[in-house]
Amino acid sequence: MSSYQDWNIKDFSGGYIDSIDDNLLPESAARDCRNFISEEIGRLRKRKGQVYLNSAALPGKIQGLYAFYLEPDIKQLIVASGGKVYRWEPINKVFIEIYSGLLKSGPVCFETCANYMVGFDGKNQPFKYNGTEATPLANAPRLGQFPVLYKEKLFVNPSDKPSQVWWSESFYPEEWPPVNYWSFADGDGDRITNLMVYQDALLIFKNRSIHVLRGTNLDDFRSETLEHNVG
Repeated sequence: MSSYQDWNIKDFSGGYIDSIDDNLLPESAARDCRNFISEEIGRLRKRKGQVYLNSAALPGKIQGLYAFYLEPDIKQLIVASGGKVYRWEPINKVFIEIYSGLLKSGPVCFETCANYMVGFDGKNQPFKYNGTEATPLANAPRLGQFPVLYKEKLFVNPSDKPSQVWWSESFYPEEWPPVNYWSFADGDGDRITNLMVYQDALLIFKNRSIHVLRGTNLDDFRSETLEHNVG
């Protein structure tokens, strides 16, 4: 952490001015004070900055980032890039490949379930990762995207079903009964763009509308449209 350093500044009320000649600067202004914070009169502290993790670039474009916290001793940074998934190894300061075979473009979305993390790209077989090994997520919708855990069920939107949400059995992300699906404004010519849990409800976003699903299972699920014009 940067410590305070004394500077010969008594009045900084003029702030940062870089639009006039140095000779015309008032005594209470500075021409260059970027990346510094002045919290006390007469003192400047360097603002905390940023550092890069990997010196060698990952192949392709970054398709997704995720913080995987499963247990106190499993805290990993997960990155999808160029159709592959990597975890950051802080000791050796390198990214280690854990899975491949995904789309080389387009988003890859992640979610943490009870015993592992899952990943979906909306095109290829989704996978699960337990902190050590990544394997295919059995029986899950191959075209699933936007995974989110709600009421201990894994919800996704199949990319070929633009208005449907499918979900797994509670606590079993590898069991997907064919009756577990719900349609939102089906036939409106729009498509689902994201899923999100908020205040004990599942929000379903489309390009031009927002919907909500409440309840705990198929017997008591209820849906409504929150917004008809904005998505």
